[in-house]
Amino acid sequence: MAQPSRPPLPRPIDAGDFDALIKNDVELYPTENPLTPAVLSKWFAHHPEFGMMYDGFGCCVFVPLVPSTWQRFIRKEIEEADLVDGIFDAAASASGDLCLHLYHIEKTSQWSRAYDRMANVVLDDVRMLIARLNASRPSPLAAIRVVGCSALAASDAGFKMSRDVFHMTLLFEPEEFLYRHRQDGHVAIFQKSDVISDSEWIKIGEARLMAVEGEEACANVF
Repeated sequence: MAQPSRPPLPRPIDAGDFDALIKNDVELYPTENPLTPAVLSKWFAHHPEFGMMYDGFGCCVFVPLVPSTWQRFIRKEIEEADLVDGIFDAAASASGDLCLHLYHIEKTSQWSRAYDRMANVVLDDVRMLIARLNASRPSPLAAIRVVGCSALAASDAGFKMSRDVFHMTLLFEPEEFLYRHRQDGHVAIFQKSDVISDSEWIKIGEARLMAVEGEEACANVF
């Protein structure tokens, strides 16, 4: 029997996933303002299904947002932890305008080459998720449609995925850069003006805020 082209469908994120997700994120991007379980609880209070957990295979976490909060984020007026003030609720949104922030995507070695590219699978699952939400909305409410999507890409792989699969463009020149210590392996964030010893540190990435905006542009993705 041929192997399926994708892993099983994801389950919604729950509180039991929060600590591992935060730990992994801090190791990859050790910000001074890390997320907390309380923040994640608010992100997924209405729609935990946007935190897609492919058990054993990886995860992909989108934050569902109202456009006004998303606009503040892509203008760099607020940080990821501040997104709690504008979480999308399909039951309450009359316009149906939805913005998504791709917070984290990661696959394990079990996501084999026999499977489709993870980003493609994720997009299929988001489309199905939005279709299910639309099917359950009362008829007077407008259909849910994605009008913006963003990501904070720290690695070259994340940058290329955001650009090539999600059709995002770079919004600002990077101001923060990721370096790994050559001896103990820990990751640190440096500013452009910092003086860094090449014998002590090796550059592994840079924080690039990317986005695709507008109903028409997003319709080509979602």
